Order: sequence, then structure tokens, then C-alpha cells
Amino acid sequence: MSSFVRQNILELASLANMTASQIKLRLLSFCETHQVPRYRWPTPSQVNNVVQNVHRRDRLLNDPLLAIGLFAKKNPEKIFYYSPPNYDTNPPSKFATGIQHPFAIQSLILWSHQNGIGLDSSYRHKNENRAPVTFITTIDENHHMLPGPVFVSADATAETLVLFLRKVKELAEKTATQLMSEKIEIDYGLVKYKKALLQEAAKIVKSKWWPHFIMIDKSRAERSAIQKVFPNIPIRICQFHVMQAILRWDKEVELCVIYSAVALRKDGKEQLKSLKSLFGDFALDPLPQEEKLSDFWTDIGLPAGENREKMLSTNNWTERAFKTFDQVFLASRANKLAYRLVLIIANQWFNYYREWKNDKPRFNKEEFAKDNKAYEIWSREKGIIEFKTEDGLRAWKIVDI
Repeated sequence: MSSFVRQNILELASLANMTASQIKLRLLSFCETHQVPRYRWPTPSQVNNVVQNVHRRDRLLNDPLLAIGLFAKKNPEKIFYYSPPNYDTNPPSKFATGIQHPFAIQSLILWSHQNGIGLDSSYRHKNENRAPVTFITTIDENHHMLPGPVFVSADATAETLVLFLRKVKELAEKTATQLMSEKIEIDYGLVKYKKALLQEAAKIVKSKWWPHFIMIDKSRAERSAIQKVFPNIPIRICQFHVMQAILRWDKEVELCVIYSAVALRKDGKEQLKSLKSLFGDFALDPLPQEEKLSDFWTDIGLPAGENREKMLSTNNWTERAFKTFDQVFLASRANKLAYRLVLIIANQWFNYYREWKNDKPRFNKEEFAKDNKAYEIWSREKGIIEFKTEDGLRAWKIVDI
């Protein structure tokens, strides 16, 4: 087996959820594409041995949180912050690591001034310690999510989020300065936006990084952290979470202005005055013609000339980012190792959006039709026929194509 092939096996074995059988299938195509001589092809047992050595637990540090520190030391371009855990507390405290990528930072520089950013944290299924993972996101001109830096920490308190936001702000301003002085190159995933990116970088150099707004859910810790790092910046609260909170509040205290209107018709003007003292001009009339409270909550705080498009009304982009991460990168399974989580984010998460960009604002109907046809053929009896090639390899032929 050639060293070239061996290095490729090692690289494949280090990817998430990659098994020996999957690597063998990929190697067939790889060796044929690169015209590797037959005598240089690895045997199945050689592939198994390499994969087993890579996956051996004794090759790793016993403590995954300390292993992250070792990774940070060897990859400073990927980790912008690391704080080791304090084991004097249970569970360990003070642990935090920030993961970055040039594409992520430059995406924030390019789009955040126009489209704002989203901030959210997720605890479920990310690691064995339930350490929260915090995403910063933005959207491009086609309203598709782009990832920003990621923070994995022992908690998601206001103090921790202040640290994260300050570090990201420093990264954005430092990167903008380096872009203007040509000390770094524009990430190749954003080359076509070179002119716009340099214009946004110039704005940041002149007046610091200041997103258009920040979209959050109903988290007090996030709100407090934002107010400390970005004083007076518009903070948008997800419309869905606001209405959800109102409904929960209504059920808990058994008070609903809409239902109170029925009582007002019976009891007269005194109760209307008391409601107006609480709700001001948003109290309902004795005979309401429309629901004013809904309009008040869904439209409050919109900048002049803006409607409820993009990230102005919902943080669905950030929440969907977590769902994509769970489904695609964690294979819809609970991750049990914090070190593996950091490796996936640093080596795969950012590159996924860098390499696979969707340039269309809506789904492609032709691709939908093609996918439906593929599922139809796959589920049909005898839609796919298996046969052997001249070399004795297994191959498949689709009957309808």
C-alpha cells in the first residue's frame, strides 16, 4: 500500500461517523480516479487496521476537555479562545472554547451590517456534560443562513455571553483591518463579493463592528450580554417566542385582555379605566373591532421602511442551524464527547457552508422533481438491477434511465 493511499485512509478515518466499510467503497473510486496501480491498492485487512488504530481510545487524552486545549494549542487559527475547566466544582466550571473560520468571520463582516445577526444557545445532545453550544449566524442576499463563530462553554450566563460577544467583536474588527491592509486574503468562498466585503470592512475600520440588529429568543442572559457589549443596539425578540410567552402568561395568571372585553360589556366603564391604566392606549374597546395587541407586539421596533422580512421577526435561521447540525453532523444522535464536537465544528461545520452555497432564494423545482423520481425508482421493485463488472466489482443499473 502506497503512503499516498495510506494518508488518504487516515484522513477519511478521522471524519465523523466514517466506518471501515464506507472507506473501502470510497477507495475504489479514489484509486480508479487517480489511476493507482493495482499492486498499490490496500487490502481490506490493511484498511481495517488503519481505521482501528485511528479510532483507538488510548490514542486520545482521557479528559476530552483537556484534549480540546491541546487541539487549541496546535490549531490557533481555528480556536480563538480556550479556558481550561475548573475541576474543584461539580460539574466542572470555567470551561470555554471559541471556534472560528475565516469564512465565518468575513461572512459576518459582509452581511451583518445589512441583515443583522442571530444569537442562540443549545444544550441538548451536543456533549456528555450538557455544555451549551452558542451560535452566531447571519443571512446572505438569498436569505440563506451563514454560520459565524461558535462558543462551547460550561454555561450560557450573561457573563459568559459577554466574553463571547467581545471576542467576536474583536475578531471582526481585527479581520476588517487586515483585509484593508491586505495582510490576509479574502476567503475563496466570498471572492465574488470582494468589492462589497471591502466596503463593509472599511466601515468597520472607521466606526467599529456594529450589526444592524441582533435577533434572540426570550433569553434574559442574551439580552443582558448584548446590552453590555453593544449598548443601545436594536435587539429583536423572535415573534413566535413573544406570542408564546404571552399565551403562557395568560394561562398561568388567568388574565386575558381579549376575554376581559366580554366582562366590560356587562360591568361598564370602571373596569375599562382600570385596564387602560395598565395597558394605556392598547387596552381594548368595550366592543373591539380588531386585535390591537397582536399588531403592537409583531411590529414594534421595526426600523423605518422595513417589514417583517429577513431576520427582523424570527430567529428561525439560527434554530434551523442547530437542527441541521444535529441531523447532518451528529447523524441525529446524541454526541457523547466534547472533543469530537469541537473537531466537527472546526473541520466540517464551516466548510459545509463554504463549499455548498445555495445561490437561489427558493427551492429548485427541477431538483425536487429529480429527487422524487429517484425515491420512486428506489422504492419500486426491480427498479435497480445489480450486476458485476469485468473486474468482478459490484455495480448497479437503473432500469428507467
